[in-house]
Amino acid sequence: MKSTRFITTGCLLVLFTVLSLVPSSFAYAPNSSSNPITVLAKNQNSHEIQLNGSYVYWNNNETQIRRVSETGGAVQTIFSAAEISSFAISGNYLYWGSQDSLDKTELSTLKTTVLCTQNTSEYCFFPYSILVTGNYVFFASLLGAIIRINTNGSGLRVISPSNLHVCVSGMTLSAGYLYWNNCTGQVGKVAISGKNAHYISPNICAEECTSVFYFGIHSITVANSSVYWTYNVYYQNNSYFQLVNSVSTTGKHFTTLFKGKGSSGFLSTIAYYSGSVIFPYESSSGGKIYSVPASGGKATVIAKTFAIDSEVSGNYLYFSTGPEIAKVEV
Repeated sequence: MKSTRFITTGCLLVLFTVLSLVPSSFAYAPNSSSNPITVLAKNQNSHEIQLNGSYVYWNNNETQIRRVSETGGAVQTIFSAAEISSFAISGNYLYWGSQDSLDKTELSTLKTTVLCTQNTSEYCFFPYSILVTGNYVFFASLLGAIIRINTNGSGLRVISPSNLHVCVSGMTLSAGYLYWNNCTGQVGKVAISGKNAHYISPNICAEECTSVFYFGIHSITVANSSVYWTYNVYYQNNSYFQLVNSVSTTGKHFTTLFKGKGSSGFLSTIAYYSGSVIFPYESSSGGKIYSVPASGGKATVIAKTFAIDSEVSGNYLYFSTGPEIAKVEV
């Protein structure tokens, strides 16, 4: 089985299996869930997903990009490579990273263009959290920087200043800005132009704790002028807790919407739907997908399963558990 990658404070690379955070007793039980779960694809080895053009795409076994219709049907393998660390779909193009390069593949012809390599720029080592908008591709580098490059491979530029500690967990684009969350629990913001990168939320972790997360998943989202993100904190004194936080896009009104506690707890992806924040939480009692009002309030269970990555389309949450791609009405 291929392994997916986690990161800790200081961008230390650690390897775990894709299913290491899914309970050994994992099983779908639609009749016991608050909302029925529909399985779209079984027997997968996936973590990162993308929605595009009524399809759900995922990185299978870190060697294949597969897809299935949002309504279900046959699973298609649309691209294969020796290693795929992260990916994004934009129009008819697949943008994907390997350990030492960022590539672009035209899906109709499978013609691949190398946009940058570790030999041409050290920042092209293990690109992840890939985003595409207009003529720009954005990605995070394991060297602790956020990079912007043109879709034709020109104009590579670091848009996170060297005086900012950038150890990226996830990234998202909204209204002309790129937002990221990092391994100290902070959210940063930079204009797509590359100007004025800065943090807009507190440093939660500082130096006395460690964070753990999957690379490249949707662990941050922006809606209605607020940023929402997940964060897992492991203190050196053996205390643990997991947070769902929010802050305005101007850096005001920092709030914790959910706090889990316990060494077995883990938060991964996050999504927004109709005034609520949706997130999975894995604890010693099993995995559940919760919904909490974006303004704060009581968390309610919408499904009894754990999810690694997720996105909302229509009134459904599409998600990966590792062995399955599924959806649940929200």
